[in-house]
Amino acid sequence: MYTRDDINAYKDTLNVALEKLTDGASKKRIVGLRIIRTGTLLELDSAKSAKWLKENNRCAEMVKEAYTSREEETKVIPRAHELMVRFIPVDFDPHEEESLRSVELENGLPPHSIISASWIKDPSRRYKGQGYANVKINCASPEVANRMILGPTRIGNHSVKVQKEHWLVPICAKCSHHDHFLAACKAERFTCRFCAQEHSSWDCPDKTQAKCTPCGSSRHSSGDERCIESKSRQDRQAEHAPETRSKFFFTKDRWTYNESINAPWNSGYLRPEIETETSQEQAGKQLTTAAANASQGVTNKSRKINQTKNRQITLAQYGIPTQAARSVQHPGPTPKTQTTPDSSQETTSSPSSLPPAQTQPSIATSNARPTDPSE
Repeated sequence: MYTRDDINAYKDTLNVALEKLTDGASKKRIVGLRIIRTGTLLELDSAKSAKWLKENNRCAEMVKEAYTSREEETKVIPRAHELMVRFIPVDFDPHEEESLRSVELENGLPPHSIISASWIKDPSRRYKGQGYANVKINCASPEVANRMILGPTRIGNHSVKVQKEHWLVPICAKCSHHDHFLAACKAERFTCRFCAQEHSSWDCPDKTQAKCTPCGSSRHSSGDERCIESKSRQDRQAEHAPETRSKFFFTKDRWTYNESINAPWNSGYLRPEIETETSQEQAGKQLTTAAANASQGVTNKSRKINQTKNRQITLAQYGIPTQAARSVQHPGPTPKTQTTPDSSQETTSSPSSLPPAQTQPSIATSNARPTDPSE
């Protein structure tokens, strides 16, 4: 069992070797180190430093520099981003290299961006005549995994549904409790996960009599999503690692970790490019242009609304109701001019639709004051 001092000493030794590897030109440091069952998990100060260390076998050189007497070969295992792909035709062979490359080519993914793939359920357990099954795919980068989640994704000329492999609370197959598996169980007897009796789950005589061992509820069996104990452990895991509850893998794009921001396909934008930095800049310009066009459309609509309101206010100043706006915009025939026999003055007959008092001032759609009759 490694102590905290042993882990810190291990980390300091690797940091000294890393500094020699960079010749002190750049400050790259290992900020976290954890001993796991299959090796050592390193956490660097930035994603750029981690990418640099994985390239050109630099990680193996760093370990060799730190431990010159080490005879075992150092193998760098990149982090895999697991996806679950549903309803893939059973004639697809996930273990062949050619099948993985065809998936990349069919979906426009970078070469060798899919590390491996495997059937989730053993093919020997399929029912007779089964035509589709689910596959687990490991991607080399979160950008590739998010692109497959965004879709559309096709495998073998079939449209498939892709989702992130969510973290589940481990449950023991022997005692039906959480946080450990059968290999680490210290219980002396089996506890059925269906009925909570002292027998194995495989030998349960009546699986309909449900009872949960962790929470004691009789409404569901152990390991069910409705279990209160299971939900509390998932909440604690989400507080420690929020990415476990997210639909996407976290990247520098805000829509991957902020649920209030729509993903690119919801906003009508193009799917994000991941091959080069130039394509990312072009995607950013497209987003900016789309946002500017949307803002311009809102501005034009607001301007039209304001013009309509100003026209109604102007008509109200002259005592003309708003319903008379159409009569002002589209006046009727020109009134006839008549001359009285007793006087040479001309009188104009007003339209019957408007009172005589409303036809004397000159109607205007601007804010100019009415003409004074005395002038």
